[in-house]
Amino acid sequence: MSFVITRGAAADIEGVGSLHALSRFKTYRFLSGYRPEVYADHWRARFEAEHENHRLHVATAADSDSGARELVGFAYVGDGRLHAIHAHPDWIGRGVGPALMSAARLSLRELGFARASLWVLDDNERACRFYERDGWVLSGQTRLSEIEGVMTRQIEYVCDLHEAEPAP
Repeated sequence: MSFVITRGAAADIEGVGSLHALSRFKTYRFLSGYRPEVYADHWRARFEAEHENHRLHVATAADSDSGARELVGFAYVGDGRLHAIHAHPDWIGRGVGPALMSAARLSLRELGFARASLWVLDDNERACRFYERDGWVLSGQTRLSEIEGVMTRQIEYVCDLHEAEPAP
């Protein structure tokens, strides 16, 4: 089954919230439960406030039974940052992440940025490997951030957006 990347819209926010909740629940063992409504509310407010100067990209695939489009990934950028990139756990390793990253880089350049940054939990090894394969490098900056009441340590990656993108 193949997927397509398109610019996200308000109609995608419910799916973005559900996928974000699922992705975090499967990745971060410290979370107490899967709560898609909390994430959908967060993304609804954020998208409404930032849609003019941020970009949401969604990856969708056609459901083989119904033909309906299923959200299988998303990326969100703005302010010179990759704020979020998530692929459905069943779609990891199928090219969704690199395709979303390519769309995210292009949007950041279109928004006028030559460099970008992102923050990731320091023990999220899969994500760190993904970013490093894509050409992101550690900045040396760290921060503490709360995720659902748990203090986490995050590390910053940076990337020159005008360098040639690595091959997927």
